[in-house]
Amino acid sequence: MTLFGVGAGEAILVLVLTLIVVGPQRFPEVARQGGRWFRIARQYTTEVMEDVKSVVSEIEQEIEDEAKELGEVGDLSKELKSIREEMDNSDQIMSSKSNSSSVDNNPLEIEKHPENDQNSSPDDQPKSIRPSKLDQ
Repeated sequence: MTLFGVGAGEAILVLVLTLIVVGPQRFPEVARQGGRWFRIARQYTTEVMEDVKSVVSEIEQEIEDEAKELGEVGDLSKELKSIREEMDNSDQIMSSKSNSSSVDNNPLEIEKHPENDQNSSPDDQPKSIRPSKLDQ
C-alpha cells in the first residue's frame, strides 16, 4: 500500500528516524499526530477522487447524449438524401415521359411560349415549382 508514493518500507524508515530524533518520551504523541494527518490526507484524497469521478461521469453522460442527438441528425440527413434521390428519379421519369409524348402533361412545370404571348420578356423561361440545385 502506498500513499503519495511512500511505500511500507519507506514508512518504517521514517518511523525509526522519528523515534531517534524525537526520543521515546515524545514518540507516542508524534505518532498520534502523524496518524491524524495521515487520516486527513487519506480522506482528502478520497473526496477529491470521488469529485473527479462524478465530474468525469457527468461529462461522459453529456457526450453520450450528444452522440445520440448526432446519430438522430445523421438519420434525418440520410432520410432527406433518399427523398431527394426519389424526387430526382421521379423528375427524370417525368421528363422522359414528357419527351416521349407530344403533349406535355407535367404538372410540375409551367411553360410560357414567347410566340403566343406578345407581352413576354426575355426573362420568361420555363419555371419549375421545385428549386434547382443551383438555388441551394
